[in-house]
Amino acid sequence: MKKSVNPETKKEQILKAAVDVIVDHGLESFSIRKLCNKSNLSIGLVYHHFSDKNEIIHSVLEHYGIGLLSWVGENVSAAKGDKEKLKTKIIDGYSIHKKYLSLIIILSNYFTRSFYSDTERKSTASLLANYRKTLVKIINNGTANGSFNVENPEVLASLILGSTLGINLQASVDKTIDSDAAAELMTNLILSHISEK
Repeated sequence: MKKSVNPETKKEQILKAAVDVIVDHGLESFSIRKLCNKSNLSIGLVYHHFSDKNEIIHSVLEHYGIGLLSWVGENVSAAKGDKEKLKTKIIDGYSIHKKYLSLIIILSNYFTRSFYSDTERKSTASLLANYRKTLVKIINNGTANGSFNVENPEVLASLILGSTLGINLQASVDKTIDSDAAAELMTNLILSHISEK
């Protein structure tokens, strides 16, 4: 009797192959044909799971994004107190490329594209919005209980997010960038300026 194959396994195989193709060739050159060549899967099987290449890209961003947010969320939850939570969030933000290098490379491809679809825009916007939302929540909690003195939590969250994205993009392509040193410096600068004296 022939053993049945779990459809989810094939879907995951397609997503992993898609990541490899995007990392190797960039989003501009990503195609279902290249994906099939990389994964040794038939075009029919790929179209059985995904309607087009945009859906595949969306699924890749969603898949990695959920893993990323879960990882950062676990570390923040384990930290005690608002200062420690913010410190953990910033440091984790600067080291994302160490755990999710493929995601950072995919995002860097996305940001340098001259055009992009609504699906890609929504996927990326959702990922960044969730990360930013967690930062704002921590800052607001710290402000409410007197740990921080922050006039505009939204601006501070944007500053942290922009800085971490920039360092991660650099560190993913330039191995001489010391993201650990950047994380420590940025964390100390932020905490020294927003903590109550």
